[in-house]
Amino acid sequence: MRNVGDSLATQGTWVKKTCAFSWEVAEHSKIHIPEGLRVPSEGLPYAVDDPDEVNRHDWVCQHRKIWLTPRVVQFLKQRASQWYIYWPHWRVLAGPGNEVAGLVALANTWVKRSAQFSDKLGKDEKLFVAEGQVVYISGGVKMVESPLERRRHQYIDEHRCIVLGGRMQLVQGKDSLFLA
Repeated sequence: MRNVGDSLATQGTWVKKTCAFSWEVAEHSKIHIPEGLRVPSEGLPYAVDDPDEVNRHDWVCQHRKIWLTPRVVQFLKQRASQWYIYWPHWRVLAGPGNEVAGLVALANTWVKRSAQFSDKLGKDEKLFVAEGQVVYISGGVKMVESPLERRRHQYIDEHRCIVLGGRMQLVQGKDSLFLA
């Protein structure tokens, strides 16, 4: 059921405490919201009226101010730690004790913020991974379980969810991509 204050993301977007462009905001100061996610808020979203924000750039008029409960913020942060991959493009790199230490790309591919087809995602919603590159992860590899992601397309069972722990930090070396 839809609440009065719910906001529906009609495209991939960000929740942040400023109207600054998303690429100007540090990764730990914004939360990605994938297309189709409904975000409950307290009261109705309204136009930005803060004098420091209103004059930031020409597109501030397209921003909305919303109030999120701590429970919603926690859910969004947990959701934002999940990345998606097209499973046939990957091979498991086993660590000590046979746990998944990382993944090796079998073809040029993407690590994505949504299980949506990569050509439907914006450049800030996916990371290119070249064939042979290793992606180290701090969580496991799981089937896609999110009802929102399961509705994306008919090939969803060929995708997997990479669950990352804590704050994401991206370090890209010559042959490795660390997501931890």
